[in-house]
Amino acid sequence: MNTVDRDPYRRRSMVLLSPAITPSAATNDDGAEEEQGKKNNPSSRIPTSRPSNPQRKSMILPPLSQSNPRILKKRLSEEPNLNATPRSVASSRSSLAFVRERDETPSSLPRSVPEEMSEGAELEWLRAEHKDLSEKLETLRLKRAEDKTKLVDYERCKIQLQQLLEYKSKMTDAHAEVQRQLQEARKEAKEAIEAREQHHEEMSGFSEQLEMATLDREMAEEKAELLQQELDSLKERNIELETDLEILKSEMAEPGTVKEGNSVQMKQLEQQNERLKEALVKMRDLSGASSTDAQRLSKENEELRTQIAEVAKRHDKMQQQVQLAEMQMNDLKEQVDAALGSEEMVEKLSSDNLMLEQRASELEDAIADLEQMRMMDEEMLESQRDVERDLRQELDLAAGKINEVHLQMKACAAQAQDYENTILKFRQKTSDLQEEIQDLKDQVLRAEAKARGSDDDEVTDRSSFAVFTAGKNFAETVDNEVRVVDLEHARQHAKYLKAFLPDNFGKPGGDNDAVLLSLLFPRLSSKASVLAKLLSDKNPPVPGGMRREHVTKSHKAEQWGHCAKFIYHLNALGAIVRKFETAVSRCSVERLARLAQLQPEMAAQERIIDQYLELIKTNRLDENTSFDNLVRVINYFQNIYSVHLHGDDYNANQFMSDSITQLLSGLRWFRTNCERISFFLLPGASECNLGKLVKDLSLFITESEQFCLRAKNRIPTDKDLNLNQETIEQLAEAVGSLEKAANVLHQACTVASTQVSMLPDVEGLEPKRLEELLHEGAEKVHGKMKDKTAEDAIKLSLGMLMSQVAKLADTLDKGALEVDRPETRPFPPLLDRAHARKQDAVEAEGLRWQLEKKENEIMELKKQLRIKSEDISEAKVRLEMAEKRLQSTGKEGDERVVRLQRKVDDLMSDLKKKEAEYEQTMDALQQELIGAEKEKTELKDKLKSFSKKALLANISSRDLASPSVFAPPSPGFGAVSAVHDSPLLLNQIESLKQALRYSESERRRLAGQQMQKKMTELRPLVVPNKPNGPAGLTDLDKMTNMRHDDLCQLMKESNKLTQEYVEQVRTLRLPDLTKKTEKTSPLAHLTQLTARQNRIDSWHKDLLARLIKFRAGQLYGASAPTDFAQFPTTAFAHQRSSQDRPIFARIQMLPVDKNDAGKTYTVPVDGTEWCRIQRQLVA
Repeated sequence: MNTVDRDPYRRRSMVLLSPAITPSAATNDDGAEEEQGKKNNPSSRIPTSRPSNPQRKSMILPPLSQSNPRILKKRLSEEPNLNATPRSVASSRSSLAFVRERDETPSSLPRSVPEEMSEGAELEWLRAEHKDLSEKLETLRLKRAEDKTKLVDYERCKIQLQQLLEYKSKMTDAHAEVQRQLQEARKEAKEAIEAREQHHEEMSGFSEQLEMATLDREMAEEKAELLQQELDSLKERNIELETDLEILKSEMAEPGTVKEGNSVQMKQLEQQNERLKEALVKMRDLSGASSTDAQRLSKENEELRTQIAEVAKRHDKMQQQVQLAEMQMNDLKEQVDAALGSEEMVEKLSSDNLMLEQRASELEDAIADLEQMRMMDEEMLESQRDVERDLRQELDLAAGKINEVHLQMKACAAQAQDYENTILKFRQKTSDLQEEIQDLKDQVLRAEAKARGSDDDEVTDRSSFAVFTAGKNFAETVDNEVRVVDLEHARQHAKYLKAFLPDNFGKPGGDNDAVLLSLLFPRLSSKASVLAKLLSDKNPPVPGGMRREHVTKSHKAEQWGHCAKFIYHLNALGAIVRKFETAVSRCSVERLARLAQLQPEMAAQERIIDQYLELIKTNRLDENTSFDNLVRVINYFQNIYSVHLHGDDYNANQFMSDSITQLLSGLRWFRTNCERISFFLLPGASECNLGKLVKDLSLFITESEQFCLRAKNRIPTDKDLNLNQETIEQLAEAVGSLEKAANVLHQACTVASTQVSMLPDVEGLEPKRLEELLHEGAEKVHGKMKDKTAEDAIKLSLGMLMSQVAKLADTLDKGALEVDRPETRPFPPLLDRAHARKQDAVEAEGLRWQLEKKENEIMELKKQLRIKSEDISEAKVRLEMAEKRLQSTGKEGDERVVRLQRKVDDLMSDLKKKEAEYEQTMDALQQELIGAEKEKTELKDKLKSFSKKALLANISSRDLASPSVFAPPSPGFGAVSAVHDSPLLLNQIESLKQALRYSESERRRLAGQQMQKKMTELRPLVVPNKPNGPAGLTDLDKMTNMRHDDLCQLMKESNKLTQEYVEQVRTLRLPDLTKKTEKTSPLAHLTQLTARQNRIDSWHKDLLARLIKFRAGQLYGASAPTDFAQFPTTAFAHQRSSQDRPIFARIQMLPVDKNDAGKTYTVPVDGTEWCRIQRQLVA
């Protein structure tokens, strides 16, 4: 197998002998292709035979034209198979023998060099033959080497076969031994299983006996316990009797006793003693019996335990034996399986060895056959190359012709496209001219109608009318400009008003959305009406009505139909929007709040109407504009109404009028399509079924319009309508029926208009074609209709429409739906919400007043605390002064020292008491301050949620003295006023003031000491001997004076700024709301306060910038002087920014390294870092 795969010639022959070679190429025996190949290829004249030795004689094959087609076909279809059977090898040998016989016949090719060949050609031929033969020789050498390796493999396989046979005999003996052991093991396992079952049965019996024994033992123990209890009671009784006996004996021993009594007692005691003896004997017998029973049961229990232990040991042994037997069984099973597998392997190897030997012999025979086939394959390959070359030439010629034909086809197609474009342009131009002619005719008709209706005086007054029209147009232009200015200022006014409103007014779903929602519906209704009016003005009717030219030669009729349908949908939108408007004005506040959340979606629907207005503004709204967006808007509002406002009240009169208006516009749309259908019929075909249908539909429309007008005129103006569910369903059915019938006609007219426009010379369509179009339109609207026609569907819809409208007109004539109009109507929910917001503003004003009152009280408390602390500081100062005086006087006398020491102790005790009282008072006031601060923040939060504008408006509009506006003071305020009246709290406040004053003086003293310490630690100023920088010697004194003046100016301005800020804080007050003048209004007060605060802030920023600049000029290297100004350097600015953080403390750190012992490192920290260090230490 490997020899065949490695041979390159054999691989090549295998590829060339694949079924891809067609039999026709191999079986062509007429020689035409061979002759053609010889003419085209000069190399084909060289003979294919090669001079060779006699051993190679059988290797030469005849040419393809002389070979037998059957043999060639058979040899080409055969593929070298490595698993070839002897029969296939024999057939290949027979075919090769047939080829050898053909080689030996005189008809074979010559084996020598032909005489007509030149010397050069002969030399080249011989060189090629030599090269080919050398390659073949090398190939044969390689094959022989591979055959040697195969023989070695064969010998190795023989040796392996002998070894396997020996191993087989050994495995057979081992298998017999294992089978014998297996039988013995099975027998032992069976016996072990039987013994285990028997042991299990015995153990089950033992367990039952053991359970019975334990039950008997428990019963005996219980019986023994009962007997023991009875024995104890008897012993107690015996003891009692013995005591009685002793008592009797003592009584008998006493002198003067009566003998009769003693004899009776003796008898009783004797009898009792006898009974006790009998009971004692019985008890002794019972206790002996119970003890013997207990001993017997304990012995039996011990015996059972020993038996159980023995049985358990036997069970364990048997279980171990069973496990060993199972392990032996498993081992024996594995050995048996291995023996069987080895036997099968030996048999398989022997069969494989025989097959390999047979295949080796077959392959040796097939090698020679394949060599012959390779030679034949080379001959076939050469002939195939010649045929392939000829076919490629023919293919190139055919491809060139095909390309030429393709180019001609492309040129023809381009020319045809040009012709088609020219024809389409001509048709478009013709249609445009026909439309212009039709428009001119319509204008002529309108002018003639005006001329017939006008008088002769109008001709003379035409100039004056023109002047009046021009003046009117100019006046309208002026009004429009003025309205634009007013509109812009109104928008700005609304923007300013919205800025005064609180933030919660404009939150999603809030009051702002409710206002926008209330304005949205009337605005949508007005836009729909304006859009319908503009459409009617854009497509006005023609005097005399529609004509055939409008239908067949222009798009006028299609535009009128499109306009009628658009107006119908706009009326439907106006009806549902006005219904929404009346319902929203009568619903509850909660329902309005829920609807306000949908305001962004409804605004998006309004933008769709704005798009249609933009289209008509730019003159792009024509018959090709889609209705889908408008229909979606109508469906959206209908769905929203059915979900949110289904059961709410609305204006039934308005809804009835809008519904009838929608029906009238739908009838006009239907009439327009009927006229278009009548003109689509060919002239003279008006008497057909379709023409009669159009006439009947016109009668239906006329009657329906009369009913609608009668119903509209019967709508009352001084009473309300109470529409029940039946009436609403009648209106819905009438609208649905009319819309279905009109859609059927509209679909048919649209398709018919398209077909007529494609055929410009046609005056109309056949009635059958129109009926088909009607049927298609009815199927689109109603679905598939099996038994009904389009005529039946349209008549049925119009019949339902007429019946519903007639019922409605009769109902309105009878006045069955009329009810009396209520005298008072509820306020709209929007106004209710506005009233509630005003009430909230009034409550907020009251809360703010209370908050300001609380703030004033807190300020008063703080002032008193400050005074108290100052008093305490003064007392401490006096105490220190007294101590100093005592130290200065010396020891003048022991009595004086003792007296002073006593006074000092008294003062110290008083001071401690005052400090304790001060701390308690401070804690109480601190808690009150915390409560007041919380209440202040809560009131501020509540106050922020209300509008300042609404507060001021309500304050100015309502009477301040009214008891409904100002509520009584809160309990907290009353408590604070009680604090002012309490003498105990006044004393506490006084002491707190003294303490506060003392703490303030102490703080100032410590601050002065710290500042003095810092000043002493500063390094001395170094004054240079010579002035440096831009200033010279002459300017040094001036610069020094200027710096001193600047510093004095900065200090003065700083003092002024501090005084101004203190004055502002001190004079801060609330405006007097009782005065309603413009100058003392809260708004003016707020404006003045804000302006003053802004002025102080700007003054502070300017002073701070000048101070930094001055300090940068004072320090060396901190500023960069220029010709115009002086700027701080980057290093100084960075140092300044890093120094802005105040140092709270300095920590001295010991070194870690032993070499730095004795040194300390100081680390500055601020307040935040100090708190963090404390938390880490505590943790």
